[in-house]
Amino acid sequence: MVIPKYIIDAFQHIIGLQLTCIGHALDMRPFGIGPLSDVFDSCGRTEWYSPHGLNIQCPWRIENGSTILTGSRDWYEPADPKADIGISWTGSDGVSLQELKLRELFRDHDAACKVLVNQTDALWITDVAVDLFGGLAIGLTPGWCLRVFPCAARFEEWRLLDFEKDRSYRLEGLEFHTYPNVEGEH
Repeated sequence: MVIPKYIIDAFQHIIGLQLTCIGHALDMRPFGIGPLSDVFDSCGRTEWYSPHGLNIQCPWRIENGSTILTGSRDWYEPADPKADIGISWTGSDGVSLQELKLRELFRDHDAACKVLVNQTDALWITDVAVDLFGGLAIGLTPGWCLRVFPCAARFEEWRLLDFEKDRSYRLEGLEFHTYPNVEGEH
């Protein structure tokens, strides 16, 4: 598989921006990239928007050197290893190990808010590498790396959103796609 130039260009566009927020929707983790704007929903609650997003639906991890801070599987582990959880517990039922580690990384301790907001001056994107299977290695300051591992022959693995240009780029079924389609792009 050849990595299309429009995919490389799309990821080059986020270099120099900060990873500013992280949400969750079922097993998907949407990562907000770029300066945050806050708006209010119809119930008067604050919602956060960034100019770019990376929605990840495949395995991923955040690492630093030889240490894994957290990864996608930690969503299914309670933060407290002694917690008495039921058989149907998920990360959205209580604080997961993943949530705890991400809150520590972001220094966001507002457990009432489902969106974690980066309260640090770290996690700026320094470089992005895309491999032949659509895997990603996103370098972050100071020395962190967000690694994304596509693992299926079908289904969407990740989607990079560019809200400024109203474009999205995705890996689905081991093929790169863009929306809206532009001549020469899938």
